[in-house]
Amino acid sequence: MCGVFEWDLKKAEWYDRALENSQYTAVFLPIITQLVRGAETALDVCAGVGAFTLPLARLVPSVTAIDCSDVAIQYLQIRAKRHGLSNITCLKVAWEDFKGGPFDVILAAYPADCVVGSVEALSRLHRMALKAVALILPVTRKQTDPPSRRVVAEDVRGYLGDLGIEPSTAVFEYDFGQPFLSRSEAREFVEAYAGKSSSSGPALEEWLNRSLVQRAQGFYLPIKRKSAMVWWKARPT
Repeated sequence: MCGVFEWDLKKAEWYDRALENSQYTAVFLPIITQLVRGAETALDVCAGVGAFTLPLARLVPSVTAIDCSDVAIQYLQIRAKRHGLSNITCLKVAWEDFKGGPFDVILAAYPADCVVGSVEALSRLHRMALKAVALILPVTRKQTDPPSRRVVAEDVRGYLGDLGIEPSTAVFEYDFGQPFLSRSEAREFVEAYAGKSSSSGPALEEWLNRSLVQRAQGFYLPIKRKSAMVWWKARPT
């Protein structure tokens, strides 16, 4: 199965809260808005809890979101209902097993390597899109990246070159920090992502002292991120 991230309800709630307080989707929206102009359908691959599904649904009449996680898809449906969006079809399906399409515009943000990690994978995206494809990707490879997500923007540009495609690229730096209701929740967050064995005791408390910003209602962990957006026009219709 082409999975990147193991969702659970707590992680979905944290991510939802981070989306509501971060610049993550906003920095990419001007380009996305241009790409979907005139589009009737859009596909969000590896959609997770809908970081880009919801913005797409405000721009395009019909959006399909796919992810292989039950938790992510269920939480995406909750978020869509909360925001009053009824034009989203949410499907629990792995990318390898998805048979839909074509779509006017396809978007994938931080997808698994099976979506973008080869010439063949990118060729499938290209063939399925009628107007454009947009990818949001890491700029640099990190040792902490999961084994299923090791591809960075430079790799994708190389694969696209082998297909004769010259994509556009833009790099963005932005804040994608995490709000917490309490210090204990911040500790739980770090333990969930780093593992209790490697993130406990006095060292963790010292790190929290240095890193957390106290707010009127809880705490905030600033997290700076750099991402590349790679996009191109699809095959002519």
